[in-house]
Amino acid sequence: MKENGKKEIGFVVLIVILLLLAVALYIGIFIIAPLPLPMRIGLSVIYLFIAGVIIYVARTRVKELKGDEYDDLSKY
Repeated sequence: MKENGKKEIGFVVLIVILLLLAVALYIGIFIIAPLPLPMRIGLSVIYLFIAGVIIYVARTRVKELKGDEYDDLSKY
């Protein structure tokens, strides 16, 4: 397997682990401290936003790896 493919797989695995940890934290908060409905909705929106940003950044980075753009600093 190409070095590029290994980096892509490793990065995707890292993102999946981070998202699973975020979901576990989210569920843990509701189990440990039952919150009123408005706070649950607010936290849900925040967590969905964070998950969306993580997924967007991950997709962007995978596209950069596919395009052989390893050094982001060269763009600046």
